[in-house]
Amino acid sequence: MTDAIPHQLLKRTSTFLQCPSFDGISPPPPLIQVTLSSDPPVPGKKDKFTISGKISEDLTASASILIAFMDTAKNLLGKPFVVPVCTGKHCLIKANEPFKKSVEVPILAKLPNPYILLVAVGYVPLIFKA
Repeated sequence: MTDAIPHQLLKRTSTFLQCPSFDGISPPPPLIQVTLSSDPPVPGKKDKFTISGKISEDLTASASILIAFMDTAKNLLGKPFVVPVCTGKHCLIKANEPFKKSVEVPILAKLPNPYILLVAVGYVPLIFKA
């Protein structure tokens, strides 16, 4: 379940787009909402990302929110930021139930212009199988 954005540093606001199907056959993952406290993100600073929406499968403690920066050739820039969607003994977000989580994300000190900002919710090995 992912959203990605080609991001130009001159833009004033970010628009996240729905990603295509992972395999070209299955339906694409649902679009999630992403709000940034500093939009666009400021290189070298922290930014608060608020991620919300409904996901088409159950999310458990092994599900993650992944935030990554890439160049336009889709090469990763730095290490992706990964946090659990939820924690605790009763961590379960049922499929198609609304969820919302805010996380402080360190922004890379140097970003190309333009770059891609990927925000994904799901199980990390599946996020990168595409």
